Amino acid sequence: MALPKIIEYLLTLQRPDGGHIVQHGINQLDTIIPPLQKVTINQIPYSNEFIDIVYFFAFDPSMVPDAFYAWSMIEGMRTYEGIMSEWWLNNATIDSWVVITQNMPITALLENRTPLNQYYKGRAAFVSIASKEDNDLVIKELNRARSDTSLAEQATKLLSDIKNAIEKLSKMPATGGR
Repeated sequence: MALPKIIEYLLTLQRPDGGHIVQHGINQLDTIIPPLQKVTINQIPYSNEFIDIVYFFAFDPSMVPDAFYAWSMIEGMRTYEGIMSEWWLNNATIDSWVVITQNMPITALLENRTPLNQYYKGRAAFVSIASKEDNDLVIKELNRARSDTSLAEQATKLLSDIKNAIEKLSKMPATGGR
């Protein structure tokens, strides 16, 4: 998996007093789901993180096609709903960024439609920004990256997504961590 150029750029950033501004992480769920059972999955930043930016999601192609019905939801809107076909299992990557916070997690539901136990494996790659101060540094660097022709398009889109998430977050009541 090649990192998007803007993610590579963010991972190189250092705080003025030292230390990385952005940390890289991967969440993976590898399980057997019993017959005709539903599983709900939530991805939410750890309680000591300000924001996570998911930039990659994929399924293991060895999963049985058409065995699962699934939907995903972000900010109360379903982004996908349907049967996970072979095409979907092999091509389910995101072309944008999904910015999540404590108040705006990603939620997904998986339902094993078959009378047999089914193998499920999904993986999400993300970067974490620990604090509001670090987020301010990221926004400053994204604004700077917009002048670089190789980063301009991704920087502009990511900057917009982060600003929209922060604006929504500022209008929501605070919630507890994990």
